[in-house]
Amino acid sequence: MYLGDKTLINYHIFFILQYVLATLFFYYSFSRLEIKIFSLVLLIPVCIAGVINSVYFQKAHTYPSNFALISHSLFLLYSLLLYIQMINSPIKLNLFKQSIFWSATAFLVFPVLMLSSIGLYNYFERHKLDETYIYMLFYIANYIFYILLGAALWFDRK
Repeated sequence: MYLGDKTLINYHIFFILQYVLATLFFYYSFSRLEIKIFSLVLLIPVCIAGVINSVYFQKAHTYPSNFALISHSLFLLYSLLLYIQMINSPIKLNLFKQSIFWSATAFLVFPVLMLSSIGLYNYFERHKLDETYIYMLFYIANYIFYILLGAALWFDRK
């Protein structure tokens, strides 16, 4: 994704920070030690890959889609592992009142929408199509993500 003369360094920094914070969230949400260790072991190499991508492959004027693909794919994996954990450890509380359900759903829906929009953006750009709808999909994905995280916080408060 190239957006003219605009610098996109904020995305390069934000995506690495987002990955670190999301990984820490999942680390504290997982109950199995093996999965916790797996998420921490991946933390450093993925962040190094993000820095290498920003320095050598997709510089400041380019959207860091390579790193987004890696981090969002891992968010999908972690959210599915969290769903498996919920299935294997049922509690008496209604599923829709569990904050962990809403958090896992946020990290399932958001990466799917973002990965789809990145792929569609590349297609639209290659074929010189209007990218307005892709930007709308980016915004919608973010709104859904934050609404679902808000629901998680709401139910966690209760």
